[in-house]
Amino acid sequence: MVPEARAYFESLELPADLLAGVEQLNFDGGCQVYFECCPHWDGESDQFDVHSLDDLRHLPGLKRVICADLLEPHLQDVLRSRGIELVF
Repeated sequence: MVPEARAYFESLELPADLLAGVEQLNFDGGCQVYFECCPHWDGESDQFDVHSLDDLRHLPGLKRVICADLLEPHLQDVLRSRGIELVF
């Protein structure tokens, strides 16, 4: 992980009104943000695995998660229980 990239993304503040407009998340390992953080990431390690949905409350407009097969089944269940479409 590039320390400067990690620090940048961890300190990035997104306003609530912007987060409220998020309707879709895409966990595809080919997304540019992964390579900004770790340019040599091969997509095989668990470095970017999602382990918690605690911050889901910040995305009240979320309707769809793409590449949901990358999430553990219990996390998929949480999303389904909230009426969020899962795309595999």
